[in-house]
Amino acid sequence: MLNIELKTNFEEVVAEIDLFANTREVLEVYNVEKGALEERKAYLTNSISELEDKHTQITIEADTFKSDVGKYLAAQRQLKDLIMEIEVMMVLLEEVDEQLQDLKVQHFPKFKASLNADRNHGIDVTPVMNKLKNDLLDEIINLSNKMNEQFSAVAPEIYDVILDDEIVRVYPQDTSYLFKHDVFRPMYAEANDTVISRYDLFNAVGGTKL
Repeated sequence: MLNIELKTNFEEVVAEIDLFANTREVLEVYNVEKGALEERKAYLTNSISELEDKHTQITIEADTFKSDVGKYLAAQRQLKDLIMEIEVMMVLLEEVDEQLQDLKVQHFPKFKASLNADRNHGIDVTPVMNKLKNDLLDEIINLSNKMNEQFSAVAPEIYDVILDDEIVRVYPQDTSYLFKHDVFRPMYAEANDTVISRYDLFNAVGGTKL
């Protein structure tokens, strides 16, 4: 059996791998602060939208109050107050956007450090491939040696029959290929340069197989 232990180790790595342990800790802190700011941004955005709707409604109503100076002036005061309130909200919203940007700048060094730390936990499969290649070659050599041993064991008797002068005379075309050593070896398609091409390996490293 070819290197079952290695396959088991691969399964354990896949099951236990924790690639971004350090970065997740940074993300957890970052997302708490980001979440609070985004919640405030959502509140301000909704408030501005409500105030703008109210401003539109009062503007429409004010046109109907032109005959009533008191109501019209009251509506204009309301509109003025709404505009001031909206402007304040817009300033606060801009501040929140700046705080979100500052938060990214503040946490970038932490992300950089954590990603560099996590990168050191990367898994180099080159030694694994080298071991697989060597194990495979050893298995093929063992198989070939076993086939050669069996071929050599029967070859003298077989040759004694099929290379006999009388057999060659009667069956001249049959004896040339019937017991060739190359036929009784492990078969391999010569069109393949390697068992696993670099192209297939790079695809596998990228998570795909064509």
